[in-house]
Amino acid sequence: MSDYYDARELKQIALWLREQIRMRDTRHLNMVEVLDRMRNCIPGFDYRRVQDSDVEKAEGLYDSALSYLPIPDSMFEALIRNGPRARFTCAHEIGHWVLEHEGRRFRRLQRKAYERSTPNIRRNEREAESFAAFFLAPDHLTSASDSISDLQRKFGLSRRAAEIRKSELEADARRAKGERRPLPNSIVDFLEQARAKGYRVTSLPPKPQETSQTEEKRVGTVGSATVVEDKEICIDCGNFTLRKMGLQMICETCGKRVAL
Repeated sequence: MSDYYDARELKQIALWLREQIRMRDTRHLNMVEVLDRMRNCIPGFDYRRVQDSDVEKAEGLYDSALSYLPIPDSMFEALIRNGPRARFTCAHEIGHWVLEHEGRRFRRLQRKAYERSTPNIRRNEREAESFAAFFLAPDHLTSASDSISDLQRKFGLSRRAAEIRKSELEADARRAKGERRPLPNSIVDFLEQARAKGYRVTSLPPKPQETSQTEEKRVGTVGSATVVEDKEICIDCGNFTLRKMGLQMICETCGKRVAL
């Protein structure tokens, strides 16, 4: 069974693989060469070209029950042409293999409902995507100043891969400076409305009339933002007037009752 991997671990594993196949500092990876070097350098790894019909016409396939990584003919031909999307798909499937994910994973433009709703599959897919982005564009060859277009040009990334990598570079830069990710505008608007109704919000810059002397109890969190008061928001009227009374919550604005 595979473990859960965070970004730091995925970066380490991606760099380890580059080192094992002696391509640590190669900026623009040739993925056919990557596959061949993995076959020669990584114990237990093998790949085979298969017909598209053998993988149900999916872009890529990983199956932990197989002793090899199946590479559809259409993807292999695209790799020979150095197609960005095929390169990312190949790195993604390699990620499943290196991370020892269990089960059968198809890569399609549109995922089926059960794939989108199954937590384990969603987590595996996120890990494989992040691994692919780190493998194709590792930290030591990238810069925080690289734009999405820069990443596409330097590393031959697809737009999607470049966006994933850019978001990680921005997150790394914020962590280095001790900064938080900016709140989405919709959340800021919501918190401003709550503050306008008289509720104290701790994650927005305080207004001059606000003081820190009000003793209130925390009742909810939205992202990294905390709204504090001794009442909760009513899902019917949207006001922070849902107060606990005995074994139920009662909204002082609309009368909504919620059993505890």
